[in-house]
Amino acid sequence: MPSQRPLFAPWPTGAQALLLDAALSDRPRSLAAFEQWLASVDLDEEIGWNSVRLLPLAYQNLSRHGCTDPRMSLLKGVYRRVWIETNQIFHRAAPVLQGLHDAGVDLLLLKGAPIAVAYYRNPSLRAMSDIDVCIRRGQLEVADRVLAGHGWKPCAPLRSMARHRHGLEYRHEELGSIDLHWHVLKEVPDAAVDERFWANSEPLDFLGIRVRQLHPRDALLHTLLHGLYANHEPPIRWITDSLAILSARGADIDWPGLIAFAERHRLLHRVAIGVLYLVEAHDAPVPDQYVKILRDARASLVDKLEMRWLYQPHRRSPFAWAWKLALIRYCRMTRTRNPLKFAHGYLAFVHRTETPGELAIAIARTLGQLPLKVYRRLGPC
Repeated sequence: MPSQRPLFAPWPTGAQALLLDAALSDRPRSLAAFEQWLASVDLDEEIGWNSVRLLPLAYQNLSRHGCTDPRMSLLKGVYRRVWIETNQIFHRAAPVLQGLHDAGVDLLLLKGAPIAVAYYRNPSLRAMSDIDVCIRRGQLEVADRVLAGHGWKPCAPLRSMARHRHGLEYRHEELGSIDLHWHVLKEVPDAAVDERFWANSEPLDFLGIRVRQLHPRDALLHTLLHGLYANHEPPIRWITDSLAILSARGADIDWPGLIAFAERHRLLHRVAIGVLYLVEAHDAPVPDQYVKILRDARASLVDKLEMRWLYQPHRRSPFAWAWKLALIRYCRMTRTRNPLKFAHGYLAFVHRTETPGELAIAIARTLGQLPLKVYRRLGPC
């Protein structure tokens, strides 16, 4: 039977916890953790991309603490490489971002780019593979034309994705990829909620282009929600990103507002898991009264499904994972209590269809592909 790549929980492994300590802690703890990390890994072998992403932060922190280990030269090499690659990503995306801006499209940068610019203030410290930009949903057609004019092509039909998803990847043959979002949170694809994020956003200069970034409170929320998902590599950069936001702008975070928003949209338990980890593992600066509120957060049925499917390591089914993920997202979106309406809406959401006829064709196609997927999973007898 062919082995399936496991999905890891969004928590650091033992070696990654040591590397995080080397990257984030004070001098004694940082130097000791670095020595333990070096003893626990073979630098001539693959250590994992998410560990590599931590090396620039570790290099900066260890250099500040006067580390003289000769293997620091390896970390310095990664530090320089990330600086080059991040700047390449920025400059490759700049022309189309300028084109969108000139066409009157409002731009709200998400995830890595604004965190690198506004919080780390150093492109070497935040490795990334693409640019995430959110626009207003009413500007989708204009944005699509501008992207097409610059050679960027959508990876799926925009019409169906706009109705059922929060964003869409665009690719360029030479310049890489851009993730275009029209909802800030995939968990809450609601125009009124998006407008709240836009209203609270802050200006940001991105290579001379006037864009916007999320308010620190919203940036922290977005980072936590995006990071707390299982992945093929432990997706641990949410930890350093969250701590960078708290370190730079922690005083500007409206904790009552963040908690109220998360509770209103059934996200409080998930937010609590992330914040409490940051407090317990890295002494994150969160006021005690709000830590207590987060400790008392109760898990809903959807929260329990998330804990079972998204936070725990497990084998990935080639066809069930997408259905599980879609079920959680749809449960957060819908308010219907009618079983038939729920089932129809969920299937339409999974297949990104708009009419009953399109849904019937999509279901038939999926059922027709199922035997082949099972065969590939189980392998020949």
